[in-house]
Formats: sequence, C-alpha cells, structure tokens
Amino acid sequence: MSYDSLKKKLAAHAERKGFKLNPNEKMLKVLIDKLINNNEVKGDLYCPCRVELSDDFICPCKEHVRDVREKGHCHCFLFVK
Repeated sequence: MSYDSLKKKLAAHAERKGFKLNPNEKMLKVLIDKLINNNEVKGDLYCPCRVELSDDFICPCKEHVRDVREKGHCHCFLFVK
C-alpha cells in the first residue's frame, strides 16, 4: 500500500463523514507512514497511537466519529473537524 493511495482512501472516508484529515502535512505523513508500517508488520491498519492490537483500533477505529464530533479530533489526530 502506498502513501498516496492510503491518504486518498482516508481523505475520502473523512469527507463522507463530514470531517477532514489533519491539515498539518508533517504530522499527517508520520501518521500515515505508521499506519502503512502497522499494516506491513502487524497485518492491518492498526491505530498508530495505540499499543493494543484490537479490531476496535483498526483505522478508522470505532471511536473516531464520536471523538471528532465531541473533541474535534480522533485519538491520534488523523481526523479533525
């Protein structure tokens, strides 16, 4: 999976949900690179900011919509209002 293809997929998801990707390109690159690494090493797109490998934390995680609506961002700041 390439950086550009995953970024495009995540951006499309964010748009469907009514929010966007983190506008800080440096931070966004780090997060997407970590997702790609987790996919290669751990077998799925596990949240780059959590230690636990749980289906609940496969990005986009179950909590991200609620977190963005309530806090303005998801746990790892990948998705923002």
